[in-house]
Amino acid sequence: MTHVCVIGAGAWGTAIANLAAARAIVTLWVHGEDTLLALREARENSLYLPGIRLRDNVEPTDDLMSAWHSADAIILAVPTQRLRSMFHKLAPELHRPGVPLLNLSKGLELETHLRASQLLCEDLKLSDYDHYAVLSGPNFAPEIARNMPAATVIASRAPAMRRHFQELLSGGSLRAYTSTDLAGVELGGALKNVYAVAAGVSDGLGFGDSSKASLIVRSLHELVKVATVLGADPVTIYGLAGAGDLIATSFSRLSRNRMAGEAIGRGTPASELQNGQRSVIEGLPTLEALAKIAELSSIDLPVVHQLHEIVAGSVTPLVGVQRLMSRVLKNEFQ
Repeated sequence: MTHVCVIGAGAWGTAIANLAAARAIVTLWVHGEDTLLALREARENSLYLPGIRLRDNVEPTDDLMSAWHSADAIILAVPTQRLRSMFHKLAPELHRPGVPLLNLSKGLELETHLRASQLLCEDLKLSDYDHYAVLSGPNFAPEIARNMPAATVIASRAPAMRRHFQELLSGGSLRAYTSTDLAGVELGGALKNVYAVAAGVSDGLGFGDSSKASLIVRSLHELVKVATVLGADPVTIYGLAGAGDLIATSFSRLSRNRMAGEAIGRGTPASELQNGQRSVIEGLPTLEALAKIAELSSIDLPVVHQLHEIVAGSVTPLVGVQRLMSRVLKNEFQ
């Protein structure tokens, strides 16, 4: 039977480990002795995914190298801003040929603006694209873990990688589609978090559905614009990893990014939002990266620009909205 190692026992890593365990023996690497003990004794991730029992063939461990060595496939469920340090730690193992590697994180590295595949395969040269895949879509861990049906997309340059992870993870609660557009799936998953923060600001200001729908559609317009400049196929951005994920994260109360935006809209400084939070609000560091990309590439992204000003505290949320509404009038698709 196939052995899969899932690195990272947050909510999504735990949910994916349970999904993979329907077809494989799974080792779930856990950072932190308290989480490890809870998982082993209660067979439940009470910190990140309460109420969901681990399948019998999911084995939690804190021995990263042993888990890696025994695996036929690796699934990375590590926040984007921690990927570089994780890759350095695993550098000798990442040179091991032929091991399929699936990344679940959504974001751009803050300092370099790199996507995860660029970081791993180009910048660090620790792996190659033939063994790399990424998963992204409108998927919230508590819903998938409770067998609520949803769809996702798995992208890789290699047909064997796409098919391998599609067959591993597709089942009653998740239907996986495949794509060759690695850049598009990574960018859609990363950049929609920024716009979900903006949607949350709209909620925090008390605006209604007309406001939010207008903002989301204009956000999608910007997302397509910047992702295309960065090498994505615009068709991908209109699919599950772009529009699908944007809609989900902009409306759901399970979205950390939307909830962060709502708090900002109500007056909470962005600098205070991560305090005491176990889970990373990926949209905030990605906003920094995206604002810099827009500046360096001269891409007009008005929603991003105003959100960046709001998050930095340079303007109030209401002033940011007023600036968006008073821009020069133009054709919808310019």
